[in-house]
Amino acid sequence: MSDRIHRSIVAKTVALLGVAGTVAALTAPMMATATPRVNAHSPSKFLTAYYPADPNDCPPPSPDQGIDHWNKIYPGIAEPDRGVTLCVGMGGALANEPYAYLQLISPDEGARIHLISDPQECPGPNGCTAAWQFPFLKRTAEEWFTGMPDINTTLDPDQLFSVTNAGFFVEDRNDHPTSPLSLPEAKVELPGQQLSSSGWALGNHDDPAWTALKEAAWITDPTQITYGGQRVVMWDFGNPWNGEYTEWEAQMYLRGPVGEDEPSDGLVGFTMAQTGVDERARRTVLAEADGGSGLNDFVILSTAHAYTLPEVSNILDDIGALSYDRMQLDGGGSTQTFNKLGGTASLSSNSPFELRKVPEVFAVYEAPE
Repeated sequence: MSDRIHRSIVAKTVALLGVAGTVAALTAPMMATATPRVNAHSPSKFLTAYYPADPNDCPPPSPDQGIDHWNKIYPGIAEPDRGVTLCVGMGGALANEPYAYLQLISPDEGARIHLISDPQECPGPNGCTAAWQFPFLKRTAEEWFTGMPDINTTLDPDQLFSVTNAGFFVEDRNDHPTSPLSLPEAKVELPGQQLSSSGWALGNHDDPAWTALKEAAWITDPTQITYGGQRVVMWDFGNPWNGEYTEWEAQMYLRGPVGEDEPSDGLVGFTMAQTGVDERARRTVLAEADGGSGLNDFVILSTAHAYTLPEVSNILDDIGALSYDRMQLDGGGSTQTFNKLGGTASLSSNSPFELRKVPEVFAVYEAPE
């Protein structure tokens, strides 16, 4: 993991802790004394975090949210650091139930994230007449993962670490193979930074996504890595009072900061301040750890336990980055993440409920070995 997220810690080596995919690594509680982090390279909001002084190398617990401890599942003690760390938050009466999956991603160490979708031809004799109508093929996270070598040929499939559900969409029944996206998406593969969708909500104002307060994410081209690694930048999107937006705004916002008109991925999600924040559901959140410090680290949090939005915010606060930007992605039955470890290390295959097929995912790639 990046030195910008974790420091070297003084600790005893716990045998087998962090061995990928084992039940022991998931269920063994950590006994630790909190020690402040130190980073000699550059400042970061993660520096204010307190991490347990043990080989777990994961955030502190969130006892108020039922997370007794975090276990480091990847990389294991004998595996190289390739810019991606997976921690699983354990809870329940015996502290042996996976409550949350946390991916800590460090582009400055060569890790990358790519927004993946599979747009389809519009049905009917007239096809699509507007960019918000396009349908996208749906798959589970595991199906996206196993099919990625054929779906995305721009990055090395041997470096693929995980696939996690991303944006909101319209048709959530699995017997419907496609669905429009609720909110805008831009793809790096499209010439001239064309929108692949301006969002169903733009043409259907009765969609709840139309009036939701929104956040946009701009993600630089994962195939064109420059010094410092890939960047993920987030900001408010649309009208800050009622959430409304125009197609022009979608096109411009997802092109990135002023003067940075370069190929990139982009999507729109919800802010963490929404109506119905006290409703409990499984959650997926993308969080930027830059906040003006110049660092590019970010996290993807997927919860197997149902939380309110304030509770998820508290978990992110406990991780240590108190003021970074956060984007709420699709949740509930869409919440799923599948990684190369499979088994109990993936929310998808460790789920007691039927998972929705989703039309858009984040694919996380590790640095080359």
